[in-house]
Amino acid sequence: MAWVEGEIFYAGGFNVKTLDTTGAGDVFHGGFIYGLLQNWGVEKILRFANAAAALKCLDLGGRRGIPTLEKIRPFMMSS
Repeated sequence: MAWVEGEIFYAGGFNVKTLDTTGAGDVFHGGFIYGLLQNWGVEKILRFANAAAALKCLDLGGRRGIPTLEKIRPFMMSS
């Protein structure tokens, strides 16, 4: 959820079989910042950040499951 210029934007999370949520918030923040730097709209930024965090949850550990762009894009398109 994000509040931008008085408007609330919401993007639901992805349904994945979670193994470990360690680091998911950090990955979400990284994905959000990446989207900002790409000058994407808020809805796309939230969806991208949610996808990155969801993919992170598929693996154990705080760093091992961090997804690459090559994994995030197809996941977003298939979900």
